[in-house]
Amino acid sequence: NGYRRNGGEQFLKWRNPQRKTGRYESLKEFHEATKYEEHGLEVDYDIFENAGPPKEGERYAPEQYDLRLKSKAICVDAGVVIKHVTDRFSGKGPDLGCYELGEILQHYGPRPK
Repeated sequence: NGYRRNGGEQFLKWRNPQRKTGRYESLKEFHEATKYEEHGLEVDYDIFENAGPPKEGERYAPEQYDLRLKSKAICVDAGVVIKHVTDRFSGKGPDLGCYELGEILQHYGPRPK
């Protein structure tokens, strides 16, 4: 998984199944304390071809964003193979995110005539 820091020193607040809350300054610290997110990465909007933080009160059309990964993004090939979930990937491993780098984008919704 990829995580974006939203500012401040605290990176993550998490409540475990026993309802104990922990606060962590980094993804590494979270993993060391919980053993979760061993392969997690800290990322930002710059991994995408065209994306940025939304502005409060603004509306956006889907075509205003391009959530394909840039070829040099740290999350390319950074995923873990999960049988029957990430069977199709190119490169050393699956990419994090919606789309595998270089794949043809899926079309959702009505088809053009």
